[in-house]
Amino acid sequence: MHFYNKKRVLLISRRNAGDILLNLLKKSSFIDVKIASSFIIEEMSESMLIPYDCIIYDFEDEGYWNIDSEIQEKIRRYIKNGGAFLVTHDHWDAQEGPLDLIGMEKDQSFNRRAARSNLTKVILNNHQIFDSYYDLTNWEIVNVSTTHQTYHKIKNSKDNTAKILMKFIVNNEIKYNYLVANEYIDGRLVYWAAGHTKEISKNEEKLFINIVAWLTRYIQ
Repeated sequence: MHFYNKKRVLLISRRNAGDILLNLLKKSSFIDVKIASSFIIEEMSESMLIPYDCIIYDFEDEGYWNIDSEIQEKIRRYIKNGGAFLVTHDHWDAQEGPLDLIGMEKDQSFNRRAARSNLTKVILNNHQIFDSYYDLTNWEIVNVSTTHQTYHKIKNSKDNTAKILMKFIVNNEIKYNYLVANEYIDGRLVYWAAGHTKEISKNEEKLFINIVAWLTRYIQ
């Protein structure tokens, strides 16, 4: 999307909710990261979004405030034109956001307490995310920091292109979404359930960089 040596990433964060992600991004040689307060959400415009290869939300529990229809449309146009979003944990469903871009819809009745887990299973290990930077293609069962899916469900429609890449293991059952990727027109989006405790495991640190590499179309 952009002709820079490094991929330009905007991390939306406040307080300490994005410290882990910011430090990982700063250590990555292919990323040029800028951090912005959550207040920037109310000011989002196409001209503000376009310079960035990827927009990332931090680990603020319960997410930030609702995104109105006008800003949702600006995000939609940015994605259509090749932009990318990484939406973590509660953002866009605990609060209102354009979930349909990730192939999801709101499910306010979801019982998140029943979904907590620190164990996940890879469902689709041939997706490009698993070898976009680190080679994670041998992953099967993966330990993560305790978290849960939030208030959404995958849209049940024939034209839904969303791919569930990892699910939680809860009481020995494989269910709930941990990692979902979607391509919308020329753009890319990922939902990542990490963030409930504002901590991530060493496995998730590698996964995070792979997610960003895929979203930004990084080529090694």
